[in-house]
Amino acid sequence: SLKMKKSTFTRKAGPKKSVGFKTPEEEPKVAEDVGKAVEDVEKVVRQRREAIGGSKVSVHTKEASVGTGNIALDEIWGGGVPLGRTAMIVEDINSQYYKALLSLFQAEAFATNIDLHSDCQAVCLVSAHPSSWSLPKPLIFSDESQSPQELPNDEDDDDSPVFTETPSASTDKKDFKIAWRYAGQRSISNSLKEAGTKKKLSHVFDLHKPFQLDEDQKKHFHVVDLVEIAEQTDSNAAFYEQISERLSRLLQIYSEKNMVLRIVLHSLGSPLWSSDRGDDFDPNGNEHLVKFLREIRRKVADAKGVCMTSFPSHLFRPSFGSRVSQTFGIVSS
Repeated sequence: SLKMKKSTFTRKAGPKKSVGFKTPEEEPKVAEDVGKAVEDVEKVVRQRREAIGGSKVSVHTKEASVGTGNIALDEIWGGGVPLGRTAMIVEDINSQYYKALLSLFQAEAFATNIDLHSDCQAVCLVSAHPSSWSLPKPLIFSDESQSPQELPNDEDDDDSPVFTETPSASTDKKDFKIAWRYAGQRSISNSLKEAGTKKKLSHVFDLHKPFQLDEDQKKHFHVVDLVEIAEQTDSNAAFYEQISERLSRLLQIYSEKNMVLRIVLHSLGSPLWSSDRGDDFDPNGNEHLVKFLREIRRKVADAKGVCMTSFPSHLFRPSFGSRVSQTFGIVSS
């Protein structure tokens, strides 16, 4: 009969490691990790204290930021526009989408004021035709039903909301059938509800209806007319200098009020920003434009404001366009 021999294999015990103690080589690394964690926590606390004008601290950048007026753009930029930063949108020669984004950026300021029931943000539009701009109308959410409704407006005859759900007894979820490929997708009304309940940085707007500002809101809406300044100046240097002075004055005023000023520069560097006033317009070497951008970036950072600019890159050489892009903290095309 066969007899099984008892296995004599034994696992060799490895070197014992002390629990709770680090080697001399690991101690500096642990101290460095702890130091970084403490710095991150202190930065978040500091940014929350500095969160003014309806801004919120972004979980991605850990900086106090404001919404752009478009929820998708907020996610792409990592949580809106941080305070003290400048953003640039490259214009497309075949579309006008950049103008819609600039309008949303302005309307978000007044929607935030209405939502917080306080004057915490203001707008300054720099454009050659400011009267041609119209802001989109924001939608508000009721706390009881969380259904989107339009902001009340006395000039509108139709008080019905744009997106409404009309339930009836005959149409039940069990009886209503749709194509299988659309069964798992969310409806527009559900997405709007989530935007209202999750307290996003940006609100939801109706681009088809204008937003009529009341007298109190108009006090915080400022306009810098480029045509008017061009008539008052005789050189490009004086032209940019006067714009910079006006923006600097507004930034200082709202910084003292602990409010956020949103600056919008429309088609920066286009022929609307320059004319024949003794200087030859050279779009490929406009040093006055670059100097103006650097001053605005510094002043916006000091006053904790935000700036969004549209730039017609198709009018410039790629080298000068990249030079302008480097002066902005956020660039999208």
